This record gives sequence, structure tokens and C-alpha cells, in this order.
Amino acid sequence: AEDAQQAQRLQALFGFQQKYIYKTVAAQVIGASESDQSHLLILDKGSADGLKRDDAVITPQGIVGRLREVFQHTSLLLEISDATSGAGVQLQKARLQGVLRGNAYGQPEIRDMMPDARIQPGQVVVTSGGDQIFPHGLPVGTVEKGVSGKAHPPLGNVLIHPAGNLDAGEEVL
Repeated sequence: AEDAQQAQRLQALFGFQQKYIYKTVAAQVIGASESDQSHLLILDKGSADGLKRDDAVITPQGIVGRLREVFQHTSLLLEISDATSGAGVQLQKARLQGVLRGNAYGQPEIRDMMPDARIQPGQVVVTSGGDQIFPHGLPVGTVEKGVSGKAHPPLGNVLIHPAGNLDAGEEVL
């Protein structure tokens, strides 16, 4: 059953890779950080496979993160749910832009946004391309809810339900 599930995941990944206009390298997650505060994954590909620091890491469902460190045969993937990550994003319909980072609970959020009636739960969030890591228009997730900002009123944060399954990722591009 495990082999059949892996074959299905790899088939979906390969199909997405064939449609994607950028050159990609398929990699497997082979480990994870042991800290609850750090959201790092270890990949089985590195500089020998053409990877470099700050390369975007994606799945067919959405973005996962970027490469923080690249070694000869492995890499460290910093997930978008980590507080030290960052990605330029925009709400697809409202066209509002911001920076996505992980919060203290490991959930991605767009920080310090002005309150706006167009920010509604379920709204699709995509990459803006402004960070020069993720190309424009990749799926990020959906708006879960807005949270008032205590640090910089009237600015608030927008919690995002990620499109990519950050906890169960096994194969990535």
C-alpha cells in the first residue's frame, strides 16, 4: 500500500513537473529538524544536482519553502511556516500584497496588513513574484482569518491555511 501511494504521489509530481515552465529537480524529504520552533526539512538533493541557496521548493499543491543551505548531496529546506522564512504574496481577487512568514505557532500568516473588507476567509493567496524567489502566481493557500495586530495597531495579520501539506511532504520540486 505504501509503494502504491508513493507511486501515485510521484506520478502527480512528474505530471506537474512536465507542465511547469521552469527547470525543476525532484527531491525526497529524508529528515526533519528536531525542534518544535524550527521548521526545517532535509532533502536528498544538493549542489551536485544543480540546487543552490534560496531556490524555491514547491509541490503541485503549492509552495513549501526555500533552500536555506545546500550541501553537495543534501539540502536544508526552510518551510514557509518558519518565523524566519518570507515570501511575497498577494490575495488573488483583492490584489492586496504582503509578506508571508510563519508565526510562533508554526502557521503561515501575512503580517502587518491594513484592515480591508476585501480580506475574506477562503480567499486564494498566490505568490506575488516580488521576492525574486517564488515566481508570480504559484498557489500559497487560502485566507483562514484576520487577526488584529497588538504590536502595530491598526495593522493586523492574516492567517493562511497552506495549499501544500507542510507536515506530510515526502516529494518536492
